[in-house]
Amino acid sequence: MFDLLESLIAKSLVIADDGADEPRYRMLDSTTDYARERLAASAEENRLARKHASQYAKYLRDLRVVWEAMNDLGWKRAVLAELDNLRAALDWTLRDRHDCKVGLEILSLIIVPALIFDHHEARSWYGLGFACVNEIADEVVATAFRCRYAATLTRVQAPVTGQVVMCESNVAAAEQLENPLVLADALRVLGVAYWRASRLEEAGAAFARACDVLPAEQTALRSRIVIDWANNDIDRGDVESARRRFLHVRRIARAGSQMHAIALMGLAETESSVGTFEQARILAHEAAAEFRALGMTMHYGAVSCNLASYAMEQGSLAEARDSLLEALRVFRELGLAHWLTLVLERHAVFAALTHDDQTATLLLGYAERQDALLGRIRQPGEQRGYDRAVALLRQRLGDGEFARRVALGADLSEDGALASATDLTCRPPNHSSF
Repeated sequence: MFDLLESLIAKSLVIADDGADEPRYRMLDSTTDYARERLAASAEENRLARKHASQYAKYLRDLRVVWEAMNDLGWKRAVLAELDNLRAALDWTLRDRHDCKVGLEILSLIIVPALIFDHHEARSWYGLGFACVNEIADEVVATAFRCRYAATLTRVQAPVTGQVVMCESNVAAAEQLENPLVLADALRVLGVAYWRASRLEEAGAAFARACDVLPAEQTALRSRIVIDWANNDIDRGDVESARRRFLHVRRIARAGSQMHAIALMGLAETESSVGTFEQARILAHEAAAEFRALGMTMHYGAVSCNLASYAMEQGSLAEARDSLLEALRVFRELGLAHWLTLVLERHAVFAALTHDDQTATLLLGYAERQDALLGRIRQPGEQRGYDRAVALLRQRLGDGEFARRVALGADLSEDGALASATDLTCRPPNHSSF
C-alpha cells in the first residue's frame, strides 16, 4: 500500500499535506472527479460507502478515550480533521437512507456537537437522524441517539414541556437496556429538562440517580452531571452545595476543557447569587476566554450576557454595554430565538437603569411575548434583573402607563426589537440612575 501511495505521489495524482498534525494525503479535484465516475459505474459504490461509514463510526468510538481524558481540543482537532469524511458518511447513511443505524451511531458519538457544528448544521443532521430513528431495530443505538438529540434540543432551548416528555420517554427506554452509560446520559438530560422547567426537586433526583448508575471510570460524563446538578442547586438556593460541586469539577477537569470552562461559569453564577459580583466577573472572564479558545460560541455568548448582568449590578454601565453588544452580536449570528430573547431582555434592564423608559418597556413587551411563544421559563438569576427593571419602570411611569407601553412592545417585530437594542447600546450610557 505504501509503495502504491509513493507511486501516486510521484505521478502528482496524490498530494502530501505536511501542514497537518500528522501527514495526510489528498487527490487533485480532477482525479477525484474521475475516480467518482469510475466508482459510480462499478458495482462497488455502496459496498465501499458502507465500509467507509462503518470505519468513521469506529473512528469516533476510538476517540471516546480522548474525550474521557477531557482533552477537548485534542478531540475537536481529531474530529475536524475527518469532518468531510463524516459528512460524506452521514449523507450516505441518513440523507440517502442507506444505513440509518450507522448514521445514528455516528451522531450519538459526536459527544459535543457544539465543538464541531454550528447550530444550523447540527439542527440539520440531528433532524435527519430523528426522522429515521424509529426505523432501526437496535435499541441501544436508537436510545443513545435520542439522548443526544434531546441534549441538542436543550442546548437551543426548545419549549421545556416537550423536552420533559421526550426525556422521560428516553429514560424509560434506557431502563430496558443493559447499558449504564446510556441510562446515565438519559437521566442527565432529563435532569436538565426538569431544571429548565423549574421542577428542581425532580431534577436533583435525576442527577443523583445518574451518578449512581454511572461506572466509576466515566469521569467526563460524571463531571457533566455534577455541573448540571450544581446549576440546579443554585436555583434551589443551596449555594454551598453548588459551590462545592463546581469547585470539584474545576479541580479535576483539564484546564481549557469545556468542563473546566463551564465550572468557571457556574462558579461565577454562584458568586452572583450571593452578591459577590466582583468575584463573579473575574470567574466569568476566565470562562469566556476558555470558551473562545474552544470555539464554543453559544457558551461564550451566554457568559457575555452574564457579564453584562454582573456589571449592571455594580453600576459599571460602560462594561455592561460592551458585554451586551458582544452577546447580541453572537446570538444574532447564531439565530437562536431563546438566547436572542434573553439578551434583548437584558437590554431592557440596561435601558431601565439608564432611564431610557421607552426602549425598556418596548423590549420587555417583546421579550414577554417571545417567552410565551417559546415556552421559556425565566431562571432565578434572570428574574432578579427583570424584577429590578419592572420596579424602576412602574415607579417612574405608574402601573397604567407601564402596561400600555409594554403592550406596544409586544407588537414589535424581531427586526424592530434588534434595532432598538442596537441603538441603545451604541449610545454612551446615562449614569444618572446611580
